[in-house]
Amino acid sequence: MSIALLIEMTEKLPPSLREQVLGYAESVKMAAPAIAKDQGIELTRAFEDHITFFAGVRKLFSIVSSSYWSLDNSATLLARSDSPAITIAGRSFSRGSEPHQQLQALLTDLENALRESQILSVVQLSFSEMAKAVANELR
Repeated sequence: MSIALLIEMTEKLPPSLREQVLGYAESVKMAAPAIAKDQGIELTRAFEDHITFFAGVRKLFSIVSSSYWSLDNSATLLARSDSPAITIAGRSFSRGSEPHQQLQALLTDLENALRESQILSVVQLSFSEMAKAVANELR
């Protein structure tokens, strides 16, 4: 697991999303020595690679999840106010709209892929817990 794997994993994402994920991962890579020191963990190349990868995946999961839930919650509030949808730049946004369904499918697919890879639980940890889990896995 490394930044190279993260680059490969995000190559088909829209550029702005890919840049957010990779930029965050790069910042975690630069901070890896401080993260290891703060957690009392030996800094190794493997630790740096793993924490960088997991941080990037966590950022992607966070972006997808928050986008879905923001739209879902907003659409729910709209429906309660007798406005079933809102139109922005010619696109309709509501529960069940195409963007809503696409985000829901993306979130479900991402969760399933992370669960299948047995890393969903790791990317959902707090950052300090994630660092400790990575260190324990590498022992």
